[in-house]
Amino acid sequence: MKKATALLLAALIVLTLGACAKGGNIVGTWIDDYNAISFLEDGTVLWAERGSASGSFGSADVMHYSVSGDKLTFKEENETYTFKVQGDKLTINFDGESAVFTKVTEDLNPFKK
Repeated sequence: MKKATALLLAALIVLTLGACAKGGNIVGTWIDDYNAISFLEDGTVLWAERGSASGSFGSADVMHYSVSGDKLTFKEENETYTFKVQGDKLTINFDGESAVFTKVTEDLNPFKK
């Protein structure tokens, strides 16, 4: 019984790592020159824009997302994009273009209150 449980747990770990490996772990807060986006573990995403590269962020829109491999779906928009996480960079591809975001630490998080 213990051996079967251990094998089952090992299989689950391998499947989980394989599912995460394609796109990467998207959870966290990311910024580019004009946007801040925060993916929460519960499937909520906060998105805020700022008027200029050095300006402050406006109020956040609250949406929901799901991830499957390297596919990112914003549920309210019913739009699916491909994404990739490499180190502290998140690239989201849409309409033949790409947006590159940098992961920020909690002290730089514009959504932090």
